[in-house]
Amino acid sequence: MSVDLLQRLQPLRSLPLLVQYGGTALIALAFFGLRYLLGGLDVDPQQLPLFILFVPAVVLSAFLFDRGSGYFAVLVCAALGLYFMLDPRQPIGEARIGDGVRLAAFVAVGLLSAGLVQMLRRHVDRLADSSARLARSGAELESRLAELEASDAQKELLLHDINHRIKNQLQVVAGYMTLGQRDVGDERAAELLGTAANRLKVLARVYDRLQLRRDTATVGARGFIEEMVNDLQPGLIGTRPIVLRAEAEGAELSSGRAVTIGLMINELVTNAVRFAFGEDEPGNIFVYFRRCEAGFCLEVIDDGRGFRSEARSGSVGQRMLRGLVAQLDGTIEWSGPPGTRVSVSFPSEAGVAADE
Repeated sequence: MSVDLLQRLQPLRSLPLLVQYGGTALIALAFFGLRYLLGGLDVDPQQLPLFILFVPAVVLSAFLFDRGSGYFAVLVCAALGLYFMLDPRQPIGEARIGDGVRLAAFVAVGLLSAGLVQMLRRHVDRLADSSARLARSGAELESRLAELEASDAQKELLLHDINHRIKNQLQVVAGYMTLGQRDVGDERAAELLGTAANRLKVLARVYDRLQLRRDTATVGARGFIEEMVNDLQPGLIGTRPIVLRAEAEGAELSSGRAVTIGLMINELVTNAVRFAFGEDEPGNIFVYFRRCEAGFCLEVIDDGRGFRSEARSGSVGQRMLRGLVAQLDGTIEWSGPPGTRVSVSFPSEAGVAADE
């Protein structure tokens, strides 16, 4: 019998004890009647195959009912079987001993069959209970997940809105600084305002490219770096004959690392524009971001006159660069002239995907 059939028969096992035993007795009598009808056949009534007809009665009773119905069926069938097996008029001898052996064999087989069926039913009942509990747990889990997803979606929407507002405010402040730069008479103060405005634009660019996830907030390196370098072109270079280009490999950076890398690029490109070329001198500045043996490598290269980093080791910009590199646990190297190559190497970040 299938598991589904056993489950369908479950209501029968909750009937009162007398009803279950009564049903068992009726099944035994039905098979007794079948055995009685077969008695008219040309078969020796002492042969075992006819007595085996009572075994299905035991098995069927054990399947249909509970509370020892299978064992009760063994007793009823054994008592009914005596009608066919034992002849009181027959003297005690080998035939009577053979009947007793067959009866004992039936009782043993019947009890074993009833026990196996009862054990099978109990396993099926336990499996059914476990399946029901799992189904309830699964439904509760799905409901909880739906609530969490709705909550996460709402939080993500709020965070996107907050990031958008922060980005707009940073751009507004940077715009005010740029306007103020034009009205400041002090050249040094104007330069500082321009530098601060560019740094605020870097932060705004990070918030613009921020991708919110369940476990972290990341920024796509390629889009962030290439767009940021394009934004630096009009403010830093203007109409000067300097070509500024950027190439970045697809990678994901945490928001904190993106800010650090953006500030480094802003500082290095600003230094190249200020010190590598004369006012009307043409030139090229390249920004590269790629994977390397150390993890990631950032290079800013120009083909200008070159300068020695030692000469400016005490400047604010140099100290800022070294501090930014230290935040990434990286190293920085200068090479040149001719030209200037600044190479920054730092390890990749655990827990952040490598590809965009």
